[in-house]
Amino acid sequence: MRQREENESQTLVEMEAEWNRLLPQCLEQCAAGRVGLFLNSPVVSAFVDWPESQRLWSLTRKIRDAHAALGSVHPRCQRFLHYCSLRGTDFRAEPKLAAELLKELANDNEKPN
Repeated sequence: MRQREENESQTLVEMEAEWNRLLPQCLEQCAAGRVGLFLNSPVVSAFVDWPESQRLWSLTRKIRDAHAALGSVHPRCQRFLHYCSLRGTDFRAEPKLAAELLKELANDNEKPN
């Protein structure tokens, strides 16, 4: 049983590392005008050809679910999901939201631990 828990923990660490690499890349592209990052519907996202965004979404769901099973949250995933909820159906809002979230994340990185 302990081995399984260690494997799950390692998998979560790896997913979070990939997610942390993908998020700023996707946000930068979205802030530059590419749409499709903040899609919160699997039906709509099927029409967007942006593999990195789709991978980010897949990881977001897996990380959220893994943390929920542990009784915790991943703060940046929660923040990303919050921003996605703000977009609604307005695709024009995506670049602005991406720029705002990038700025927020940069401010977080500047704060001392």
